[in-house]
Amino acid sequence: MNVKPEKNTNCLRKHPNRFTTIAYLMMFVLPIMFQKILSEVLIWYLLVPLFILMFDLWIRKFQFRWSKIWEKARKFSYIRATIYAIVLYFINIGVTYGETFFSGVRLNSKNTISLMNTVGHVPLVFLYILIIAPIIEEFTFRESLFNGLKNKLEDLDYRPFTSRKFVIAISAWVVALTFALVHNDIYLINYEIVSLWLQFICCHEKKISYAIFVHIGSNLISFLILLLA
Repeated sequence: MNVKPEKNTNCLRKHPNRFTTIAYLMMFVLPIMFQKILSEVLIWYLLVPLFILMFDLWIRKFQFRWSKIWEKARKFSYIRATIYAIVLYFINIGVTYGETFFSGVRLNSKNTISLMNTVGHVPLVFLYILIIAPIIEEFTFRESLFNGLKNKLEDLDYRPFTSRKFVIAISAWVVALTFALVHNDIYLINYEIVSLWLQFICCHEKKISYAIFVHIGSNLISFLILLLA
């Protein structure tokens, strides 16, 4: 009896990291291509990211069973995740004050100001800041870019890359720098350290759900503080 070869939707199964990274890049390209059709704000912060997120989740349906989501949710430690989020908040404060102290100038985050102004005009953008962006960024940076780079380094026949800890460290730093540059903000070091902390959580817990929870929590805390201020 002939067994049919498995259908190669498996290009997605073979290269999920590559597809996720391409999808993230498209989030910046598509608004430029279609800005004449709809308003830039609507496309940039809502339609395109939502499409990218749905695509990302569709890719991941090949990697785990959706029927087990409830079971995974019950095993998720909300207390531990909340502690991670609180630690990240204090890391943010410490790094911000450190940069202000050494520069002698109180710096304002261009990225945060821009997003807050946009929320003032289009309140729905809050959904992008709080939920859509953190999930997309964690899939892209903490999982796809990190794992893709780590796998490439591990394949190199070169002595330093035979050390697993070295490979993880260099991959985390490269991803952190990329994460900071993408945000195009004056707080470059802050974004790098945030990325490293989220990467540590992801590697330590071996679940991206913790990093997503912490990222969402951090954005929510920052948003509420700015709102109250």
